Amino acid sequence: MNKKKALLVASIALMSSVGTVASAETVGETTSSVNIQGGDLTLEKWAQTLAFKTVTLNDLSQGPVTRTVTLPAGSFVVNNLTGADQTWSLAAGVTTFSDGTNQFDGSLALGDAQNKLVATPDLSGMKAITTQTTPTTLTGHVWQSKAMDAYLTVPATAGLGHYQATIRYQLQQGVGQGE
Repeated sequence: MNKKKALLVASIALMSSVGTVASAETVGETTSSVNIQGGDLTLEKWAQTLAFKTVTLNDLSQGPVTRTVTLPAGSFVVNNLTGADQTWSLAAGVTTFSDGTNQFDGSLALGDAQNKLVATPDLSGMKAITTQTTPTTLTGHVWQSKAMDAYLTVPATAGLGHYQATIRYQLQQGVGQGE
């Protein structure tokens, strides 16, 4: 064989050993999904302290004394991430005011002087202080309280001392207790 023919045959043999390249594209598909479920209805913020002005024995000599504290707007915040419009109540309960030896029921009221909480040792006297409905829109799912007053009536029979009580707040779905 001559050199030209041998070179041509070698070239053809080399080309055929490289293999064939697929001309069709391979395509794959995957289905993707995600569930989005409702979250919680939560009390995000509440009044941390109610510090009433001092009552003196001079004040009490005239009879029971009522003191008022104004809670600023936003003292209570409720977040509705349930995925549905929610009617809920914010309830509060209070223990008796005590100085460790002496006590009184305090007649504590929140939001309205007539909305007096029932003082119980175990905070079981929960009473609604507001009922609201919050939607789940991107901007409407957060409720913030308006400015409100808290009232404490100290009976004329209270003695000297530093009195404290515990207040518990509870978020309840629907119309709450005490309404």
